[in-house]
Amino acid sequence: VEQQHAEAFRAWGVDVDVPSLEELVRRFRGQPQPVIDQLVAGLGNWDLDQKRPTEPDARLRKLLELANALDPDPSRVELRRLRAEGKPEQKREDLLKRADTLDPAKESVLTVVTLVDTLHQAAWPEAGFDAGLDRRAEQILRKALTERPGEVVLLAKLCQLLKRQQRLDEAAGFY
Repeated sequence: VEQQHAEAFRAWGVDVDVPSLEELVRRFRGQPQPVIDQLVAGLGNWDLDQKRPTEPDARLRKLLELANALDPDPSRVELRRLRAEGKPEQKREDLLKRADTLDPAKESVLTVVTLVDTLHQAAWPEAGFDAGLDRRAEQILRKALTERPGEVVLLAKLCQLLKRQQRLDEAAGFY
């Protein structure tokens, strides 16, 4: 998976291991906002696919710094910070408050996906599974999909969440 992410960015003409962070930010800042949002979402997926060491390696830190530099939304930056620290479950109550105040039908897809990814990561700490957080992530996705039933990113995220819960028959319905 790591190699697939790196190859996808290289196909864009960007080797995240070579240019400086400033150069990467400069290259992408000129893109339209929807392109930047997709880039930030892709960086978030790359972050989620990383094995979570106690201290993120230089590449992971660079990916997170790039996403944060390109994303003007401080709440999403904060959610990525929680994930990078590797212990979002310690902020369970804060995450649930965010989930309760979020209107997934009105928020951007990037905001919905960032919160869902953080809730999902918090639901699977080393100590065990927190079904309440994963259920809340699923509810957010389903509500967002009632307003945007054709949104491929949301459909894929719900399918991914259901597959991780071993609800394969239900997940197959979203392909």
